[in-house]
Amino acid sequence: MAFERTALLWRDLVPAGTMSGGSWSLPLTNLQTTEQAAVARSTSASTSHTKIIVDHGSAVTARVVWMAGDNMSGGANWRVLRGSTASGSDVYAGSLVPRWRITPPTYDGTVYGACIVMPTANSARYTTIEIEDTANPDGYVQAGQLLIGDVLTFTHGPSVGLQHGIRDLSTITEAESGASWVTERRKQRGVSFVLDGIEDTEADSLQDLRMHIGTHGQAIYIPSLTDAAQTQRYGFLGRMSELSAIDYPYNRYRSLPMKLTEWL
Repeated sequence: MAFERTALLWRDLVPAGTMSGGSWSLPLTNLQTTEQAAVARSTSASTSHTKIIVDHGSAVTARVVWMAGDNMSGGANWRVLRGSTASGSDVYAGSLVPRWRITPPTYDGTVYGACIVMPTANSARYTTIEIEDTANPDGYVQAGQLLIGDVLTFTHGPSVGLQHGIRDLSTITEAESGASWVTERRKQRGVSFVLDGIEDTEADSLQDLRMHIGTHGQAIYIPSLTDAAQTQRYGFLGRMSELSAIDYPYNRYRSLPMKLTEWL
């Protein structure tokens, strides 16, 4: 896995934008909140109904689009356009790519997020997401949250020893006879790693990140900007579990342990 391309997205541009496009029986504004159970739902699975346009008000820089809690089927495709006009692609014209970069046991968008990483960051007023999933068995497309933004990258990736953890929130009650009653709940991802060799400008950005979102705000952990399958399998929308101190072990470089927990 190309951990040297690990990145974090923490400045989400969607909440401040104006949502339009397509045809939606449950409003697109639901994508602007962190309450993923309140979904936006298209009136049908027609491609003309499943378009999302975000007007940021002025040109803003972005590189990553992340969608959480969607019901896109195994055959769904989607793409990102960025431009100076609504639905425009004069800044960036992405090609259709599969929503699913892996073959999971179950196609469940509440478990595996959908992510598009553009080749480079670009600046535009409008971001358009086009979804092609006309064979969706539900007869519509829905999603719980949309995030768009630039990413924080590092000259040196995480040190050896990075850990991807999973916490099972299920509970098991055992009777005296040994019989078990299982209440199945979701699994929660986590990651912990140490960033060594942080340059001063990177440390400044990490300090801003920690002061802005603390342990309550959202951040997207992107394991690899170049490996879409690994990002879908291991990456997640989460929050900082703790705020460790920035260490100064070297004259020119800094070090910071980081730990993130998935946002469910």
